[in-house]
Amino acid sequence: GVQTCALPISITYANHPKERVAHITALGGKGIVNIDVFDQLQYYLSKYRGVTLIQAWCSGALERLYKRVNMKAANIKLVEIKL
Repeated sequence: GVQTCALPISITYANHPKERVAHITALGGKGIVNIDVFDQLQYYLSKYRGVTLIQAWCSGALERLYKRVNMKAANIKLVEIKL
């Protein structure tokens, strides 16, 4: 059947020569950026969408939240995690 991910989130996908990238364009809701929810999101994206890299452009405050779930700054305001 169809697998769904019930989060207030907007994601775009891009295929690169060595990566399938999920780019988080919007993420909302109190308590959403926590390790348990993010682990589930990583599992869903890798298993059902074939994603190998998650990225998000973000402000300094959101960048700090993403660091709590092991995303690393790739440049000034881009955070990502390799799956």
